[in-house]
Amino acid sequence: MVATEPVPDEVWDEIGIHRRETFDDRRRATTYGQRTADGRIAFGGNESYLFGSRRKAFITPDNTRFTSLESTLKDMFPILKRYEITHRWGGLMGISTDWQPYAYFDRTKGFGAAGGYVGEGVGASNLVGRIMADLVLERDTDITHLSWVDEDPNRWPPEPLRWLGGTTLMYLANRADRVELSQSKQSAFWGSLFRFVSNHVF
Repeated sequence: MVATEPVPDEVWDEIGIHRRETFDDRRRATTYGQRTADGRIAFGGNESYLFGSRRKAFITPDNTRFTSLESTLKDMFPILKRYEITHRWGGLMGISTDWQPYAYFDRTKGFGAAGGYVGEGVGASNLVGRIMADLVLERDTDITHLSWVDEDPNRWPPEPLRWLGGTTLMYLANRADRVELSQSKQSAFWGSLFRFVSNHVF
């Protein structure tokens, strides 16, 4: 993610999120943003998968991914070109095979698990915490009937299939998005390939 310096009220009026609405632009390669409490735009996007589910201990602020993300933000909102990017940070996303959160509890074993928040961990982890409490205490509540409760997600395929699938999916997503942004129409070829891979590989 990146964040701008605080911007004045007239910028918010032009952009149209002066009430701190969150937004995305429906790209396949996800982008999202929000106004912060101190008047900045925080803007993020998902990135690449590392072979073997490796994790970077630290993402340095000079990582080239930030340059791409900043460029996307300023293409979306050209008025922001005059404002400095002051913060850059990144982290891990826990993604299940169906891109949905999951929560389950096995009463016979006294064991439960939850995850798959797909970059929305603050809100989802709060909700899942309440769901798990209800499941453990055997309370029948509205939230224990959500569609992803008691779902044990499918396992990701083994390597190198996992890396090949993830890398191919991101390539197709970025290619389809670039075509659509440049031509202002739906990408029939790359979009269809993306849908096929996303529906059949995982």
